[in-house]
Amino acid sequence: MKMMLNKTLNEFNGLNSAVIDSSSIIYMKKAGFLQLLSNRIKLITPEQAAAETGLNLIDVEIVEFENPKNYETDCIIVKTAFEKKLPVISEDKEILQHAAEKNLPYFNSLMMLCFLLSKKTISAVEYENFLGALKDFAWYSGSVYKYADELHKIIICNNG
Repeated sequence: MKMMLNKTLNEFNGLNSAVIDSSSIIYMKKAGFLQLLSNRIKLITPEQAAAETGLNLIDVEIVEFENPKNYETDCIIVKTAFEKKLPVISEDKEILQHAAEKNLPYFNSLMMLCFLLSKKTISAVEYENFLGALKDFAWYSGSVYKYADELHKIIICNNG
């Protein structure tokens, strides 16, 4: 797990843009940190994903995808990220697996919360508040929470 944690931290260092799907937009908006993340990195989503949120997305750049009728939204997310050589942010296990197959970095909302803490965009107290808000409605497996907890510990130690 240590190697994976270090890989994530290294990916955080180069993170300045990402393609985000509708579920992550909704999660972050509901938990209250979408704007904080969009102030830190450029968030991009295809118009199909933007439409799925039902939100007025001032925090996310909406892009067009050629021939959208030939693809499902999940596929468009990964294709957009691959074409733009950007990481993927999603809550969908299949999207994350497709991103991994294409050697794209990938994250979920919980990881983006760790990212904000690592970049000192939020404090440890704010992290706990946003985490509590996320836990109120989001579902992650025990292993995902454990990974985030280990990442959180490393970040806290590094931030001193």
